[in-house]
Amino acid sequence: MAVQKKHKAVKLIRTEPSMMSFPVRLGEVVEFKNGLPGFEHITQYRFRFEDGIQPFLFMDAQDDSGVSFVCVDTFYLVPDYEINMSPELVKALEVDELEDIAVFSIATVGESVQDTTANLMSPLIVNLKSMLGEQVILENSTYPVQFHIWDALQKQKSERKTG
Repeated sequence: MAVQKKHKAVKLIRTEPSMMSFPVRLGEVVEFKNGLPGFEHITQYRFRFEDGIQPFLFMDAQDDSGVSFVCVDTFYLVPDYEINMSPELVKALEVDELEDIAVFSIATVGESVQDTTANLMSPLIVNLKSMLGEQVILENSTYPVQFHIWDALQKQKSERKTG
Protein backbone atom coordinates (compact mmCIF):
# COMPACT_ATOMS: atom_id res chain seq x y z
CA MET A 1 0.00 0.00 0.00
CA ALA A 2 1.51 3.32 -1.06
CA VAL A 3 1.59 6.17 1.41
CA GLN A 4 0.16 9.51 0.38
CA LYS A 5 2.44 11.95 2.16
CA LYS A 6 0.32 15.09 1.75
CA HIS A 7 -2.68 13.88 3.73
CA LYS A 8 -3.52 13.42 7.38
CA ALA A 9 -1.99 10.86 9.69
CA VAL A 10 -1.52 7.34 8.38
CA LYS A 11 -2.95 4.49 10.46
CA LEU A 12 -0.61 1.53 10.68
CA ILE A 13 -2.32 -1.79 11.37
CA ARG A 14 -0.85 -5.22 10.67
CA THR A 15 -3.35 -7.14 8.56
CA GLU A 16 -1.67 -10.53 8.77
CA PRO A 17 -1.26 -12.48 12.00
CA SER A 18 2.10 -11.81 13.61
CA MET A 19 4.44 -14.77 13.60
CA MET A 20 7.62 -15.10 15.60
CA SER A 21 9.97 -13.37 13.21
CA PHE A 22 12.32 -10.45 13.21
CA PRO A 23 11.16 -8.01 10.57
CA VAL A 24 14.34 -5.95 10.72
CA ARG A 25 17.52 -7.03 8.94
CA LEU A 26 19.79 -8.09 11.75
CA GLY A 27 23.22 -6.49 11.82
CA GLU A 28 22.37 -3.45 9.70
CA VAL A 29 22.59 0.00 11.22
CA VAL A 30 19.33 1.85 11.88
CA GLU A 31 19.69 5.60 12.22
CA PHE A 32 17.56 7.44 14.77
CA LYS A 33 18.35 11.01 13.70
CA ASN A 34 17.00 12.45 16.96
CA GLY A 35 18.33 9.63 19.13
CA LEU A 36 15.99 8.19 21.76
CA PRO A 37 14.59 10.13 24.73
CA GLY A 38 17.39 10.27 27.27
CA PHE A 39 19.89 9.07 24.67
CA GLU A 40 19.67 11.87 22.11
CA HIS A 41 23.45 11.75 21.55
CA ILE A 42 23.29 8.15 20.27
CA THR A 43 21.83 8.00 16.77
CA GLN A 44 22.95 4.67 15.34
CA TYR A 45 21.86 1.26 16.55
CA ARG A 46 22.19 -2.29 15.30
CA PHE A 47 19.66 -5.07 16.00
CA ARG A 48 20.92 -8.51 16.96
CA PHE A 49 19.32 -11.76 18.00
CA GLU A 50 20.51 -14.34 20.50
CA ASP A 51 19.31 -17.93 20.66
CA GLY A 52 17.06 -18.75 23.57
CA ILE A 53 15.53 -15.34 24.17
CA GLN A 54 12.70 -15.35 21.63
CA PRO A 55 10.68 -13.22 20.99
CA PHE A 56 13.25 -10.64 22.08
CA LEU A 57 16.12 -9.01 20.25
CA PHE A 58 18.74 -6.48 21.24
CA MET A 59 19.22 -2.99 19.85
CA ASP A 60 22.84 -2.02 20.48
CA ALA A 61 24.25 1.51 20.26
CA GLN A 62 27.01 1.80 17.66
CA ASP A 63 29.21 4.09 19.72
CA ASP A 64 31.41 3.05 22.61
CA SER A 65 28.77 3.70 25.29
CA GLY A 66 27.72 0.07 25.79
CA VAL A 67 24.05 1.12 25.64
CA SER A 68 21.73 -1.71 24.60
CA PHE A 69 17.96 -2.13 24.69
CA VAL A 70 15.88 -5.31 24.78
CA CYS A 71 13.11 -5.02 22.17
CA VAL A 72 10.17 -7.03 20.92
CA ASP A 73 7.98 -6.84 17.82
CA THR A 74 4.98 -4.91 19.13
CA PHE A 75 2.55 -6.68 16.80
CA TYR A 76 3.75 -10.03 18.13
CA LEU A 77 2.59 -8.99 21.60
CA VAL A 78 -0.55 -7.14 20.55
CA PRO A 79 -1.75 -8.31 17.12
CA ASP A 80 -4.42 -5.57 16.94
CA TYR A 81 -2.01 -2.76 17.90
CA GLU A 82 -2.72 0.47 16.02
CA ILE A 83 -0.58 3.51 15.54
CA ASN A 84 -1.24 6.76 13.71
CA MET A 85 1.83 8.09 11.94
CA SER A 86 1.85 11.84 11.38
CA PRO A 87 2.70 13.18 7.91
CA GLU A 88 5.89 14.58 9.46
CA LEU A 89 6.92 11.13 10.71
CA VAL A 90 6.11 9.53 7.35
CA LYS A 91 8.34 12.13 5.67
CA ALA A 92 11.15 11.89 8.25
CA LEU A 93 11.32 8.11 7.89
CA GLU A 94 11.04 8.31 4.08
CA VAL A 95 8.08 5.92 4.05
CA ASP A 96 6.78 4.93 0.62
CA GLU A 97 5.02 1.67 1.54
CA LEU A 98 3.45 0.77 4.88
CA GLU A 99 4.77 -2.76 4.45
CA ASP A 100 8.28 -1.32 4.95
CA ILE A 101 7.50 -0.31 8.55
CA ALA A 102 8.40 -2.39 11.62
CA VAL A 103 7.21 -1.45 15.10
CA PHE A 104 9.13 -2.45 18.21
CA SER A 105 8.63 -1.88 21.90
CA ILE A 106 11.45 -1.51 24.38
CA ALA A 107 11.21 -4.10 27.13
CA THR A 108 12.13 -3.71 30.77
CA VAL A 109 13.39 -7.02 32.12
CA GLY A 110 11.93 -7.68 35.55
CA GLU A 111 13.23 -9.77 38.42
CA SER A 112 11.15 -12.63 37.05
CA VAL A 113 9.83 -13.42 33.58
CA GLN A 114 6.35 -12.51 34.79
CA ASP A 115 7.57 -9.02 35.73
CA THR A 116 9.00 -8.19 32.29
CA THR A 117 7.13 -5.36 30.58
CA ALA A 118 7.09 -3.59 27.22
CA ASN A 119 6.50 0.09 26.59
CA LEU A 120 3.56 0.21 24.17
CA MET A 121 3.09 3.96 24.70
CA SER A 122 6.42 4.85 23.03
CA PRO A 123 7.12 2.42 20.18
CA LEU A 124 10.16 2.42 17.93
CA ILE A 125 9.11 2.89 14.31
CA VAL A 126 11.66 1.62 11.76
CA ASN A 127 11.55 1.94 7.98
CA LEU A 128 13.14 -1.29 6.79
CA LYS A 129 14.10 0.19 3.42
CA SER A 130 15.65 3.49 4.45
CA MET A 131 16.86 2.04 7.80
CA LEU A 132 15.63 5.19 9.53
CA GLY A 133 13.87 4.99 12.87
CA GLU A 134 12.21 7.12 15.47
CA GLN A 135 10.75 6.55 18.90
CA VAL A 136 7.35 8.18 19.14
CA ILE A 137 5.23 8.95 22.17
CA LEU A 138 1.61 8.19 21.39
CA GLU A 139 -0.66 11.00 22.47
CA ASN A 140 -4.13 10.25 23.82
CA SER A 141 -3.37 6.54 23.80
CA THR A 142 -4.66 3.86 26.13
CA TYR A 143 -1.58 1.69 25.53
CA PRO A 144 0.41 1.21 28.73
CA VAL A 145 4.02 2.09 29.43
CA GLN A 146 4.29 -1.19 31.35
CA PHE A 147 2.53 -3.89 29.35
CA HIS A 148 3.06 -7.30 30.96
CA ILE A 149 4.64 -9.43 28.26
CA TRP A 150 4.24 -12.76 30.06
CA ASP A 151 0.45 -12.44 30.10
CA ALA A 152 0.34 -11.76 26.35
CA LEU A 153 2.66 -14.67 25.54
CA GLN A 154 0.61 -17.06 27.69
CA LYS A 155 -2.59 -15.88 26.00
CA GLN A 156 -1.07 -16.48 22.55
CA LYS A 157 0.17 -19.91 23.60
CA SER A 158 -3.32 -20.82 24.84
CA GLU A 159 -4.95 -19.53 21.63
CA ARG A 160 -2.56 -21.56 19.45
CA LYS A 161 -3.46 -24.73 21.35
CA THR A 162 -7.20 -24.17 20.93
CA GLY A 163 -6.97 -22.70 17.40
